[in-house]
Amino acid sequence: MVHCCRCCACHLVCVKKKVVTVESVTNLSGVGGTSVTSTPVVNIPVATVTEVSGIVKLDVGNVKPTGVKWNNPLNIRISSNEWQGKLPVNQNKNGNFEEFTDLDYGVRAGVKNLTTYNNRGLNTLDKIINTWAPVSENNTKSYIDFVAKSLSVTSVTVLNLKDKGIMASLVSAMSIIEKGKNQSVPVGYVLNVIDRFNLL
Repeated sequence: MVHCCRCCACHLVCVKKKVVTVESVTNLSGVGGTSVTSTPVVNIPVATVTEVSGIVKLDVGNVKPTGVKWNNPLNIRISSNEWQGKLPVNQNKNGNFEEFTDLDYGVRAGVKNLTTYNNRGLNTLDKIINTWAPVSENNTKSYIDFVAKSLSVTSVTVLNLKDKGIMASLVSAMSIIEKGKNQSVPVGYVLNVIDRFNLL
């Protein structure tokens, strides 16, 4: 069950124009991951501010953002899946992407999708994002490069997506590409959703 998404081209253009670096902060209040399923072993770094002087950082706050379009931060396409909290297709106004009644449900669907990917062996950014945002519709390389730099891993690092901190960091970074910085979801908020629905 593959749910690819189409990224807004302007977001990817911004990524290409920036010198993207990350300040590493590990072991931050349970947000950092510890180990992955095979080498190399990584700790997922996070930072405390969103963006300063071209340095892209993951927001580790836990405030629920407002105004995220369709409450679908990872742009999951419409499908026959009976996602919890999704609007029926006949009430969907955009015709391409799922719409959710609340942002929590959109984040939940994103985590569930990525968990399914992990269970199918899609556990590196190269495998995940090439499936999620195929080159036929997206600038997939820029997408992978951005997320890899945001998490301080390589495109082929095996990620332990059963680790809440790693999953939350991945969702947060992907939401920046999918929706832009102003509609992205912070790491701490994603962690709250994971706990609320007991997803991992």
